[in-house]
Amino acid sequence: MGRLIFTLSVLFLVRLLPARPIDSKAAEDLPALQEIIVQIQANRSLSPAQIADLTTKLQADEPVIVALAAWALSHANAPRDQTVQQLEKIEPSTYGVSAAFVKIARVLLTEKNPARLAARLKELSTNENPYLQVETAKELIKTDSGAAKAILEKVASDSANPARNEARRALKTIDPARQVPPPDPIEDDAYEALLTFLEASSSLITHALLGEMPQGSLPPLFRPATARLRFTWALAPEASSEPIEIRWIAGDVAGVEKNHLIASSKSEPDKREGEFSLTKPTAGFPPGQYRVEIWQVGKMIYSEKFEIKSE
Repeated sequence: MGRLIFTLSVLFLVRLLPARPIDSKAAEDLPALQEIIVQIQANRSLSPAQIADLTTKLQADEPVIVALAAWALSHANAPRDQTVQQLEKIEPSTYGVSAAFVKIARVLLTEKNPARLAARLKELSTNENPYLQVETAKELIKTDSGAAKAILEKVASDSANPARNEARRALKTIDPARQVPPPDPIEDDAYEALLTFLEASSSLITHALLGEMPQGSLPPLFRPATARLRFTWALAPEASSEPIEIRWIAGDVAGVEKNHLIASSKSEPDKREGEFSLTKPTAGFPPGQYRVEIWQVGKMIYSEKFEIKSE
């Protein structure tokens, strides 16, 4: 009896414990992860180096990085058997958001029969992990929308479930006419950041970073004499029409504070495609590591690293 009370107490605490915000070290991995996720969502294969990097990220201390790596590996062209072995190896050390995505990744990689996959997902949905309940239901929408709806309705009505806002959003995908309450304030930065990251990665339907030179426009990497940097973009049809903002950032450049904001600018309201540019300083672009960040409604929807290399 005492063991049962202890187990129930732990489960209750796990449900109430909010995921911690993503740390600054892990945030440095996000641009590369975002590029990989955009690749996957565009149905492009990953390189062996990218797959190896994702596999390494499964060992990260940050739950969001582990969760994103697990999602990417289960939706990409990663070798199935080796990936499943890695997921099985790390699963005992995962919790909360990372545990949810690792468990689902294992099921997606091991069950290709639709009926068996649906059965495994339904089984996972009974787990006490609130993120697992919602994420399995979202996967079930593809094969059994009725079962998915029942799971999501239960979570959405649970005032103690930290994933209830996402459950309500998912219910709208099943029934767009459904009326759902506005999002509740929930102190769960990690899960919301992860969801925003996955959704935002598909907000830009096209984008390109180019350097303007006398011989024409060239892709990265760039030289100090590059006359102008250009970022062209177009929003996906389903993306918000709110203005987007570009931030040109010197990530690691000699003589400049790390992650220094060089310049920023915004698009016009309701504009769905366009171009941002950054003109060369008089002395040329200092060599080093840079990145562009694209923001919309206070959230980063895209990030890309690039290098200015010495002549």
